[in-house]
Amino acid sequence: MTDYPKISLENLSLCTVLCQGRNGSHEVLKSITLNLTKIHGLEDRLCSIKVDKDADLVIRDGGPLNLNSKAVLIIIDGKMVL
Repeated sequence: MTDYPKISLENLSLCTVLCQGRNGSHEVLKSITLNLTKIHGLEDRLCSIKVDKDADLVIRDGGPLNLNSKAVLIIIDGKMVL
């Protein structure tokens, strides 16, 4: 869970990197993905790649929490946008 709106969504990546030292990358990723969908009751349609689930995807050239990695492929609603 994030501290939005106290911490802007633009700073979410930085916050996740800072949290890695204490929690590890896997737990940090879960906190901004799967755990949020569970809190909001959306895990039945979001946060995993399965038939009949919504799946907007971002493929990066580095780790998902690496501030220097760049998006190389973005798919939204089944359409490549980058």
